Amino acid sequence: MAPEVFLGLEIDQRTDLYSLGIILFELLTSKLPFSSEDPLVLRSAHLESMPPRPSALRPELPQALDSLVLKLLEKKP
Repeated sequence: MAPEVFLGLEIDQRTDLYSLGIILFELLTSKLPFSSEDPLVLRSAHLESMPPRPSALRPELPQALDSLVLKLLEKKP
């Protein structure tokens, strides 16, 4: 879920862009940007943590994809 959803803020098309970033990250790396068995830790990660660059998991990925994914996963829409 996008940070604004967790915070009960207004939801608009930017929320979908965050979700697109999550999907793109997973498609590129075969991993989720945040993972935890504890839902509170997972929520906190979506609210406060920066995800790793996709190229940290797949070095052959171009920097342009890193930039795109990280832009989509920004905390403040």
